[in-house]
Amino acid sequence: MATGSGTSSETLREGVLKAREFARWRSLHDAGARVSASVSPNEAASGPRRPADLVRDCHLSESSREFFEQSAKAHNMSGRAIMRTLSVARTIADMEESHEVLMTHLCEALSFRVREGVGV
Repeated sequence: MATGSGTSSETLREGVLKAREFARWRSLHDAGARVSASVSPNEAASGPRRPADLVRDCHLSESSREFFEQSAKAHNMSGRAIMRTLSVARTIADMEESHEVLMTHLCEALSFRVREGVGV
């Protein structure tokens, strides 16, 4: 196993912190009318609490949604696997500071989940 050829821990840490900050900003801006005055910014930015929230927060285009639905059916993904894959795609989009989860984010998330010979 070779060492020193990958991304440094410090670079990864910076990327994670940047993605978290973007996710917090996105959550607060998306919340708008959904968040009442009694909900703190930390609660609003803590991430989706329900599957419907996660789906909404992905801002999928019609073509991306159809692609993901077809992929989930083709790979017999459970509801839990679908939500976990969407969560990974949302994280990838946050790392790229993308408000919408794009097809490329879905494909990358699916590549972690769906592997030849490995169950989903």
